[in-house]
Amino acid sequence: MFSSQRLNRHQQLFWFGSHGPSVMVHACKLLLFGSVINLAVVFVELQAALPAERKLLVLGLALVSPVLTLLTMPLTIQTLNLVTNIEHMKSEKILVEVIKHQKFQKQRKVMQMLSSLQFFIDKAEAFATERFAALQCMRPIRCSAFD
Repeated sequence: MFSSQRLNRHQQLFWFGSHGPSVMVHACKLLLFGSVINLAVVFVELQAALPAERKLLVLGLALVSPVLTLLTMPLTIQTLNLVTNIEHMKSEKILVEVIKHQKFQKQRKVMQMLSSLQFFIDKAEAFATERFAALQCMRPIRCSAFD
């Protein structure tokens, strides 16, 4: 995103390119730290300052964000670990299959390009032949094509 180098497909999965995995780890740490701070502020500071009739409502609303963060964090960390360490789970058979597929796709694109190039070359040759024949007929010598 901010780098001038070309990113591979694994790096393109993340925001911030090659720095993406470390940014995501820091974001998870920041979310956990923020949840702990939020819980501490709610229980220490707000609990004493609130009137009794609104205490449960405000505490319940204040706990929604930290509780959701703490409930979803194990799955988030597990998924982040899987995505950032994917290179350690190499299967030679699958790697060979993927590389063959990528080479096939690349060769197919080259063949399509050459085919379209051949089409235009044939059209240009046909045009040049027609043009040459038309120029030959314009000479004072009689053209056998129009006899």
